[in-house]
Amino acid sequence: MTGEDVLGSAGSNRGGITWDGLYNVRDLGGHPTPSGRTRFGAVVRSEGLSLISEAGRSALLEYGIRTIIDLRSPGEAEQEVHPLRDLAGYRLLPLLDDAAVAEVDGIAAVPEVYAYMVERRGEQLVTILRAMIDSPTPQLVHCRAGKDRTGVVVALLLANAGVGRAFISTTTRSATAC
Repeated sequence: MTGEDVLGSAGSNRGGITWDGLYNVRDLGGHPTPSGRTRFGAVVRSEGLSLISEAGRSALLEYGIRTIIDLRSPGEAEQEVHPLRDLAGYRLLPLLDDAAVAEVDGIAAVPEVYAYMVERRGEQLVTILRAMIDSPTPQLVHCRAGKDRTGVVVALLLANAGVGRAFISTTTRSATAC
């Protein structure tokens, strides 16, 4: 299976997503691929869910989210208990362990942070992407802020689906603006 298997292909735009308490939520549908466009309703990205309201939680579940990929470190997951950790499809798959979070926090330039993740966390990235490919959709993938770790995973998933660099770059930039 590939990223295109997860993201699928479709042609319609279902617009933005609003889940009360969250500010960085986007469906990965609508990006052009060689066989069409990524499918809406397959994969959603967001920041951590610690501030999601009960109405937001209901909206997330009504959206049909069946799998949650939580990229936070074990320490972050301990500090902020996930409000949907009891969902059958919840998976804590840290991209960075606690020591790596501290190391990344010391890197000033965002491109260097992304390079660190790709170059030094390859095994974790493979585990995460395989879990996404093997899990039912719709899926939600998130870290704490929904920018760096989530951005790297989303960029790799979109690239695997055949989405061009320009569109991937736009998606990453819009996340950092939140």
